[in-house]
Amino acid sequence: MNFITEKVRVWQTTEVQIPTALPPGQYEIEVRAIDEFGIQSAPVKVKVTVKSPPKVKLISPLDGAVVSQTPTIVLRAEDTLDCEVKFIVSITPITSPEKGTSPSEGEDGETVGGDDTENEETPTENTETEHQIVIVEETHVTSSEGDVKFFRGKGE
Repeated sequence: MNFITEKVRVWQTTEVQIPTALPPGQYEIEVRAIDEFGIQSAPVKVKVTVKSPPKVKLISPLDGAVVSQTPTIVLRAEDTLDCEVKFIVSITPITSPEKGTSPSEGEDGETVGGDDTENEETPTENTETEHQIVIVEETHVTSSEGDVKFFRGKGE
């Protein structure tokens, strides 16, 4: 990947953002300056490593589990570097119309619900909201399955 920056004055510091995300791996960055007469400097090179993103494991609850209104979520992160991570936990309500339920009477005696094929469903406005959980307490436990961290969080 090669690209040329905008002109800057000599002795002026500038920042260059790589325009494309680099996949994990090792890279050599080479930089040269070209003046207004087309004369190039000697190259300056550095070797860098772009690391892989951390992997997260959701230990509990299991997929499809029935939980309390304030569930405890158990997580573990793995990373190629020995570093600290933060977890971003998003909880989004899943709303789906229940089909095949038996009809019941509404307040005015009209039939409500059921599997009535004559009445087509009309689109409804999306009312999903996203909740963020901030981790407020962390407990480290060593078990037969390895090291596990338990987190207690509060919603925002």
